[in-house]
Amino acid sequence: MGSLGLVATQKGDEALAERCYQESLELATARGDVTTQISTYTNLGNLYVELGQVEKAIHAFERVIEMSREKVDRYGAAVAQANLAGVLMKSGQAERALALLEEAQRFAVESQSQGLKWNIAWLQGKA
Repeated sequence: MGSLGLVATQKGDEALAERCYQESLELATARGDVTTQISTYTNLGNLYVELGQVEKAIHAFERVIEMSREKVDRYGAAVAQANLAGVLMKSGQAERALALLEEAQRFAVESQSQGLKWNIAWLQGKA
């Protein structure tokens, strides 16, 4: 269902995309598939950003951060924090965004991802 959500998003059918993502999330939750839940919440967050639904985007990215931390996936948490920071900056919450980016930068260093470190540094410069 998640793949159908991506296709629907690409075709501009945001309502169908949201339904597909929600169904994918329900199935993944029922199976205990945390990886798919994280991916689906990320897709939902990105969809909500496109739709200008800031609070829903924030909630989705916060869930990704929470689940990534539980899974001890520092790279995934850092990516989600960068995504959330971008939303927060757009909604005028630069201070909160900077705090997230500082933690994301530490996670990026730990995960040894040079590309992620550069992306986070770029976002920090925009906040």
